[in-house]
Amino acid sequence: MDRGLIVDSMLGSLAKWLRLMGIDTLYVNESDISTIESLALKTGRIIITRTQKFKERKNIETVVLKGEILENQIKELIKKLNIKKSIQFLSRCSLCNSLLLEVKKERIEEKVPPYVFKTQDRFLQCPDCQKIYWQGTHYKNIKKRIESILASVLLLSLLFFNCAKKALYKTDDSGVPIVRVLIAEELTKITIFSSETIIVKSQKDRFNIKPLDTLSIIINDRYIFPLLLSTRLNSPIFINGTGYNGNIKVYLDSELSIVNLVDMETYIKGVVPHEIGTRPLSELEVVKAQAVAARTYAFKHLNLNTKPNFDVVSTIYDQVYKGIQDRYSVSDSAVNETYGEIITYRGEPIEAKYSSTCGGRTSNATDNWGEETVPYLRSIRDVPKFSLNEEEDAFCSISPLFKWSEKYVKKEFYSMLKKNLRGDDSSSVNNEIGNIKMFSLERNPRSKRVTRLKIKTDTDEIILKGLDIRKVIKKGDKILWSNYFYIEKNSDTIFIKGHGAGHGCGMCQWGAIGMARKGYRYKEILKHYYRGTRVKRKY
Repeated sequence: MDRGLIVDSMLGSLAKWLRLMGIDTLYVNESDISTIESLALKTGRIIITRTQKFKERKNIETVVLKGEILENQIKELIKKLNIKKSIQFLSRCSLCNSLLLEVKKERIEEKVPPYVFKTQDRFLQCPDCQKIYWQGTHYKNIKKRIESILASVLLLSLLFFNCAKKALYKTDDSGVPIVRVLIAEELTKITIFSSETIIVKSQKDRFNIKPLDTLSIIINDRYIFPLLLSTRLNSPIFINGTGYNGNIKVYLDSELSIVNLVDMETYIKGVVPHEIGTRPLSELEVVKAQAVAARTYAFKHLNLNTKPNFDVVSTIYDQVYKGIQDRYSVSDSAVNETYGEIITYRGEPIEAKYSSTCGGRTSNATDNWGEETVPYLRSIRDVPKFSLNEEEDAFCSISPLFKWSEKYVKKEFYSMLKKNLRGDDSSSVNNEIGNIKMFSLERNPRSKRVTRLKIKTDTDEIILKGLDIRKVIKKGDKILWSNYFYIEKNSDTIFIKGHGAGHGCGMCQWGAIGMARKGYRYKEILKHYYRGTRVKRKY
């Protein structure tokens, strides 16, 4: 690829990784569209963004990424721009994008850890910021991670099904899959302790942390990464104050990242309380439904081949997981009673999406992500069979966000749209977008979701889709509850009347609670939301 890239302020991590891959990448920590576009025109670079606010203009190429996870963003760029040909590891500075220069070893002895100086022969240095690079464990991990992404894009998944039949995951002694959960990243320091002795291993070293002693690890420490932490009796290991069962792996790229290696059943016990909340014993069936959905989601994302270090993250980007925190008896019982069960479609685990409140109708996958809709992720009416009244009979009508409304002064509403389109957190808004003249909505008639928001100004027309619609109708830090909404206008006021919260695709969690209260069993709940599927015990 002959042209360089410009990455906007929402994609800082991607910019760093592109530079580590040797891709010429400018990172512009600036929300002003005109500044970024002027730079693109001046340099001939391609704009990389996650927002729809950049209008395609003559002589400016813009790539709008759909993915929120780093690996998916890199895959999109490989497919759309064929950046694979330009990859050259350890050739650019990850901080300032300058080309690295080889430096004599004796010149940097005081600038690197003693062990690194002793074991490494080749060093590179950024001529601008003076950062020093070498081919240590962090470099090998970065290279392995990128090569795995490349392999998946090139459809080398054939390796998984060839004669060797390489497994997509490891298991414990009882055959339960091990899940690798990224619990923290981009850290410069971590603290570790346990009530039991912690055994710490690296490729060339081993030492113990005594019970209740605290070990602090910083990025400039002498350790050879990755570090594997374990206890003999599986006592929780506390990382920065939060306890986790299983083992802990500490990686060093340019910063520290922490991965919890934990068996599937223990992982699900750490997910369910934070996804469905604390439910009484009378609602056990909905907690069981949540356990099976969460287990299915995790099982679907296990992949040693395309994800070298972790399978899922511990946030809303995958499933919220907080180790041993907030576990309770009903939740643990639900996991135990559904041991090993997942949801399948034609024999394969499904993409088990779920969200808070559907508002009476679930959404299509295409409403949110533009992906081809599989049969079990199509819009359904969240009511009992033969019911004709969605307002009164919806299972999720018990949700506090089943229906909601917001009111705006028209002038303030247009100012909010303009401000959010620019991505500007300041109170002043300049006029490079132009004055908003009108806006219009396009809707999926089945799911009733707004799928496209067109905003016309006196200089432009901007089209927003999916989550970006909710982000642009945002008060402060709170995005719009859902895409299931209607707008009413009079002379000086705008009313937004909506239903539901979240993307609305797959299982409606409040609807599932409503079904449990009406006596439905967990398999009935799952079959209602994921049509044409079966619950099957996998192990």
